[in-house]
Amino acid sequence: MSKRLDVVGVTGTYTGNDGKERQRYVRLGAAWVFDDGNMVMSLDGMPVPTPDKNGVHKFHLRTFEPQERNGGGQRQQSGGNQGGGGFNDDDSIPF
Repeated sequence: MSKRLDVVGVTGTYTGNDGKERQRYVRLGAAWVFDDGNMVMSLDGMPVPTPDKNGVHKFHLRTFEPQERNGGGQRQQSGGNQGGGGFNDDDSIPF
């Protein structure tokens, strides 16, 4: 049995309505985590590495529980982080 997760990439930052800086995400594909802990990812898009403060080019992928879409095509958060590596559960996912 496997568990399906959404794979997202960080594409930048924006300032939320509360004045806090938040990360901007784009959905890139799906991942499946198996009972033995192995993970398989299937990407529909390929992130482009961008330079960090030191000029090193890299990209970051995160996984989240799949989210249901509301009537307007917007995603509704189902809550919780699944191995996001530093993700703050107070942040909203803007898609």
